[in-house]
Amino acid sequence: MRFRLEGEHLESLKELARTRYPDGRIVSGDRVRTGGIAGFLAREHYELVVEVPTPAERRVPQRPTVPTPVGLAALLGAADAAEDTMAGADDPAPGPAPVSTESPRFADLLEAITSRAGALPEPAAPAHPAVSPLRGAGDLVLVLGPQHAARRVARSMVVAAGRADGAGAALLLAGTLSPDPALPLLEERNRATTARASGVEHGRPTVVAYGLGDFGEDVGAHAARVRVLAADQVWLVVDARLKPADTVRWVQGVREHVLVDALAVEAAALTSSPESVRDLGLPVGWMDGTGVAAVAAP
Repeated sequence: MRFRLEGEHLESLKELARTRYPDGRIVSGDRVRTGGIAGFLAREHYELVVEVPTPAERRVPQRPTVPTPVGLAALLGAADAAEDTMAGADDPAPGPAPVSTESPRFADLLEAITSRAGALPEPAAPAHPAVSPLRGAGDLVLVLGPQHAARRVARSMVVAAGRADGAGAALLLAGTLSPDPALPLLEERNRATTARASGVEHGRPTVVAYGLGDFGEDVGAHAARVRVLAADQVWLVVDARLKPADTVRWVQGVREHVLVDALAVEAAALTSSPESVRDLGLPVGWMDGTGVAAVAAP
């Protein structure tokens, strides 16, 4: 799989790539200018494309640093050890006697080999770092997804950020939820900047519910508008009830256009296999309207 990272500084972007995708490799890097008028007020940033193993590939145990017997060599080693053990228990002579394939000892030996081969330990799955919605003054948190799902998750984050003095997070609507979907990019960015300034003044974050169409089908059409918002944190909403293969394909398509920090999962309580979201290669930090702890990576 290939993912795109964006940042203002090339070196910090490389460090982010190494931290976020330790098993990935950078395959391309570009300096990009977006927005502006006649070259003025344009945003200049860098984009890296990182290639990482697929979830299925991650499950394959990596070759150990210290060589250990595997495959046929491991079976032969197990056979030698098992035969030596049985020889020590049954034979008074110093050396083991030949074992016939028709003897009871051969059946015992075969059982010992297969039991040892089946006892190879499984590699421990790494854990994603815990991710929570940003709550700092002036933080801009973007929630992407099918429009009604994005609105629900964004509202739940606003409610969770509420304070005793009643000054919780502010909620904005954008994308297909925007009251003015044809707003020019420059004005869209100014709108986000104004929201940040208001957040700093009132000591609160701003959560933007960004609709990508009824079913999340408008990712490519909104890529430039999403990037111009320059959010501090981006959440992607997924429905745990959908077919895992379809969700994987959709999430990969979004990540080709947008740098996503974490997943917000809906309807996890309504499916018998909510763990399928762990195969999406992103930390799950929000589930059914509330924050969750870190989950194991695939």
